[in-house]
Amino acid sequence: MVYNFLNSTGGNMKKIAICFTLLLAQAWALSCTTPVTISEPGRDVSYPRVSINEEGEVLALWVSENPDEKTETVMAATKDHEKKWSAASISEPAQKIGGLNSMTDHQGSHFVFWKLKEKDLEGDKLKYFQFAKKEKNKDWSRAVNVISPEDQLKYPESAFDSQGNALFFGSQTSQEPWRLEHNVVSVFYSHQKDEVEKTDIGKKNGVTAAQYLVKNRSGKVFAWWEASYKDSMSVKRLEGAWLEKDDKWSDPTTFFSFSDNPYTSLEGSVMNSKGDMAIIWSLSPQVWEDKTLQVITYFDGLWSEPFDLAVSKHYFYRTKLAMNDGGHIVVSWPQLEKDKEVIYVADKIPGQTWSSPIALAELEEAESLKVSIDEQGNILAAWTVDEGRKEVPYAAYKPVNQEWGSPVRLSSGARECSRLRIQPNHQGSFVVLWNELQKKQVSIRGASLSTATKEWTSATISPEGQDCGDFQFAFNKKGQGIIVWKTTWDTEDFYVQVAELNVR
Repeated sequence: MVYNFLNSTGGNMKKIAICFTLLLAQAWALSCTTPVTISEPGRDVSYPRVSINEEGEVLALWVSENPDEKTETVMAATKDHEKKWSAASISEPAQKIGGLNSMTDHQGSHFVFWKLKEKDLEGDKLKYFQFAKKEKNKDWSRAVNVISPEDQLKYPESAFDSQGNALFFGSQTSQEPWRLEHNVVSVFYSHQKDEVEKTDIGKKNGVTAAQYLVKNRSGKVFAWWEASYKDSMSVKRLEGAWLEKDDKWSDPTTFFSFSDNPYTSLEGSVMNSKGDMAIIWSLSPQVWEDKTLQVITYFDGLWSEPFDLAVSKHYFYRTKLAMNDGGHIVVSWPQLEKDKEVIYVADKIPGQTWSSPIALAELEEAESLKVSIDEQGNILAAWTVDEGRKEVPYAAYKPVNQEWGSPVRLSSGARECSRLRIQPNHQGSFVVLWNELQKKQVSIRGASLSTATKEWTSATISPEGQDCGDFQFAFNKKGQGIIVWKTTWDTEDFYVQVAELNVR
C-alpha cells in the first residue's frame, strides 16, 4: 500500500506565515522560510526526522497514528532539487513503530529502516526491522523484513553503509542452554541484491557484551564489543572489526585489554570522515569505588593508550563527544560535586596532549548539555539553567587556539526549556535551537553565533499561535538548512511541517 496525498506541485499543502523576534542583535541572521505542511490531517504524528544531501534534496520521516484502528504507519516526504514535495506511506499499518533511521545519498536516493512490533495469536511480542528505499525519480519500494523474531538478535545497533545498505549488529546466545556463550553477529541487507547475509564476527568460546557501531557520514563502519574468554575470564578485552569495501568484515582485533575485569560503561564514541575515532568509557575496580572517565583515540591505523579525563565517586553520564575531520576532539561531561552538576570540557588538537578540564558552569541538572565543533576547530557548548521559575539556555564558545569565553544567556527565559540542540552550518556559524513553553504554548526558538564576528543573533522559528515541538534540523556542507517539527492548532489536529533554515 502506498498512499500519496501531496502532488508534485505542492497542491493541498498548507502554508503559514512566520513572525520573527530578534533577541540579541540588530541584524536578521537566523530565519526560516514559510513552513509547509507535509502530513495528512486527522491523525496524530510522532518521531519527525529530517536529512538533507549536498544537492539540497530532503527526506522527512514521521510515524502517523490511526486512533480508530490503533495502528501506526511510517510516512515519508521528499523534496527534490526543484523544491517539489511528494509524500507517501512506506509501511503497512502495525501496532507499534519506532527506531526510524534514514540516509540520503549524493544522487538523491533515499533509504529508510525502522523497528516494528506486533503480537502473535498467543499475545507474544514480535519484533521486526523493515527496510524501504526510493531511488531517484522512482517510487518507494515495498517494505521488506530484514530482521525477524526468529533471528534472535539481541539489542542490535544499526547503521547504513555508503551504498544505502542496512547493517544491524548485536549478539546471539548459544542454542545450547548449558553453554554460557554469546556470539557477535551482524545482519547485512543488500538492497541491490535484495539479500540478507548473517555473519558471526566474534571469536567463539567466550562471552561478549555491549556491542557498538561507530560510523561516519560517508558510511565507514567500525563494530566493537567487550569480550571475555574461558581461558582468561579475569581479562576484559575490547575487540573490533571494520566493514570493508566488499561488505565483508575484517578479522577481529583486540585494541585494548583490562586486567582484573573492571566494571565498565560506554560513555560515547565518534568517527570523522577520515575514519579517525575516539571512544570514551568509565571504569571502576568495584561498583562502590571511584569511577575514572577515560578516552582512547584511533589515528592513522594506531590506537592510543587510554587517557584519564576525570575521577569521581559518582557515575559519569550524559557525556558528549564531537570530532571534526581534522581530528580535533572535544569532550564535555557533567560531574556531581557537593550536590551540584559541574559542566567540564576538555579538547585535544591533533599532535598535542589533552587540555586540562575547564569548568564551564554549575547546574542543578545537566541533562540538556550539548557540545559541537566545526571544521576549523571552533567549539560551542550549550545547556539550560533553572533561574527561579524560568528555564534559560546558555552557551559558551571557544575559538580555535583561544580560551573559553564566558557563558552567554541566549533567551529571556521560559517556564520550561527543552530539546536543546546544536549544529554548525558548515559556513562559519553555530546554530542552537530549543523549545520554550510560555503562556501554555510551545514554540521553537533559536540563536546563531558567527565565528567571524563572535556575535549572536536570535529568532522565533515557529509560527505564532501554534504549539510546535519535537523538532529536528540539519545542514549540508553548503550551509543549506532544513527543519521539521510536529505542530497543532488545537487539541485534536496534528501536523508535520518543514521549512528551510537560513543563517546569513
